[in-house]
Amino acid sequence: MYRVYKEELDKYKESVDKGELIELDIMNEEDMLWRRMEVKVFRNPVEGGEEAVVEGPFGQISLSEKYYLKIEKIKEEEEE
Repeated sequence: MYRVYKEELDKYKESVDKGELIELDIMNEEDMLWRRMEVKVFRNPVEGGEEAVVEGPFGQISLSEKYYLKIEKIKEEEEE
């Protein structure tokens, strides 16, 4: 499962469910590291999509607000 910042995701609300590529900071809960990724964001499960929860400003997780990410590219630190 992944985490995305609510504040950052809110900037791209118009791109959700449209298959548009956006760049977000996303944490993989397996290694607990935030990385910059190019993703497509959906509200409903999609083939090849990964589940993501939304993290609020004080680190609280909203389990009621889930999204599904199709990860296209994980940016390397030197690319940024």
